Amino acid sequence: MKKSPSIPQLLNKNVQFIANPICWVFYAFLFFAVRVILAGMGISTAAAWTLVNFIHGAVSFSVFHWIKGTPFIDDHGAYSTQTFWEQIDESAMFDWARKFLTIFPIFLLYLALDSGKWELAVAWINLPVTALVLIPKLPFMHGVRIFGINS
Repeated sequence: MKKSPSIPQLLNKNVQFIANPICWVFYAFLFFAVRVILAGMGISTAAAWTLVNFIHGAVSFSVFHWIKGTPFIDDHGAYSTQTFWEQIDESAMFDWARKFLTIFPIFLLYLALDSGKWELAVAWINLPVTALVLIPKLPFMHGVRIFGINS
């Protein structure tokens, strides 16, 4: 049974799309398309998945955990102090959108490590990027600004 969204979530146009599973398919498709483009350029499988992991890490950290507020003027600053991640489902932890966005970087890490034949060098390159994306998603980091950065 699908839970109907609450009124504040319906009013926050910035995040209302993320609960739709079609959005998740599109999100995954974008990064797999990057992988196909890199393969077309002749980049090795391990290097390509590592690059996809880096691109995903840079994009998702900046969009989900760095930029605050919404691009819409009609919210009257209600979300100006919250990042995209903090706005999802009114900050409810472990909903389906958050689960998908948490599992996806782990899956990219697995693909990078597996294609690199589990070499230690590949792990040392990919693990920090994945950690940079996953740590801000943990419940104890919700609303936290380390050393006041981005506050």
